[in-house]
Amino acid sequence: MILQAREAQQHNTYLTLLILTDGAIHDMSLTKELIVEASHLPCSLIIVGVGEADFTMMEELDCDGTLLRAPSGKIALRDIVQFVEYREATLKGNLAEQVLAELPDQVVDYAMKTGFQVNKMKAGFSQKMIGNITSAIAQQNVQ
Repeated sequence: MILQAREAQQHNTYLTLLILTDGAIHDMSLTKELIVEASHLPCSLIIVGVGEADFTMMEELDCDGTLLRAPSGKIALRDIVQFVEYREATLKGNLAEQVLAELPDQVVDYAMKTGFQVNKMKAGFSQKMIGNITSAIAQQNVQ
């Protein structure tokens, strides 16, 4: 994904990767390093946990309220991970809402930190969504 995100950066696009997982991460250190590196690129990771597994590792990657720190000591530029436990979200009846909950803020955060031009995106967002993101950026600039 990092290679695709670097290419997207050159074409002024934003990528979202959806990962369906049973919760197993075989190399947590490498995973954190890659997420920290990806946090500087135009991308977001949405992780949906399926099954009865222990999703503690996934929740660790979705560090709401703080920034992910890699074992090397590097800190993510921004939060790019959204973790949703499928079973829990479907019981609440709001899977789509939870899966997409952080994506607009992640796009806005990337735009604010890098100068990303939302009005030039080629990511297939609806005009309404682009308008909402542009408005959010404008509000951030006023504050």
